[in-house]
Amino acid sequence: MAKSDIRLMDYEGEPNFVGRVEFRVGGKWGSVSNDGTTAAFARKVCQALNYKDGEVLNNKKDFCTDYKGKNWCGLEGEPVHYSHYSC
Repeated sequence: MAKSDIRLMDYEGEPNFVGRVEFRVGGKWGSVSNDGTTAAFARKVCQALNYKDGEVLNNKKDFCTDYKGKNWCGLEGEPVHYSHYSC
């Protein structure tokens, strides 16, 4: 499901069509903080993955544990490559 250096990962850490955005930087995958993530960013990322559109599922601080009761942000200590990303 990865398109070169970008992918979407679900709450189980598996590639999926919905989930957290990850970029490969220096050979290592890392996520994008949801702080400041915009609808325009989600749309561009999803279009880069050949989807028609995209959206920010939840932009709250407690997103990791409270969105449908699952941890969508990955394991603690995993790298976060970008935050406050915009398009």
